[in-house]
Amino acid sequence: MALSNDPLYQATVEIRISVYGHSDIWFGYFTIRQLTWQGDKEAVKYLIKHDPTFLEVYQQFIKERMLERKLSLYEKTAAITTAPVGAFGLTTRR
Repeated sequence: MALSNDPLYQATVEIRISVYGHSDIWFGYFTIRQLTWQGDKEAVKYLIKHDPTFLEVYQQFIKERMLERKLSLYEKTAAITTAPVGAFGLTTRR
């Protein structure tokens, strides 16, 4: 859908990545690493100390408005998130 020129598909991708993408990546990072969830503030503190690169890329992802760039940042954050278990050929470009 992301590669389609159809405005309906483009709008759908934007909504899906905004509604699901952010939380999937955010909570997935901690779930995959089997880190006990202690809330958002503690999560940010953890990332500042242990994985500032992920935090920086994730913040770029959530702030990005251009769909193509947002998809690229989604792929990058997803790769970092899934690195401990392998990305399993992850791609959003189908």
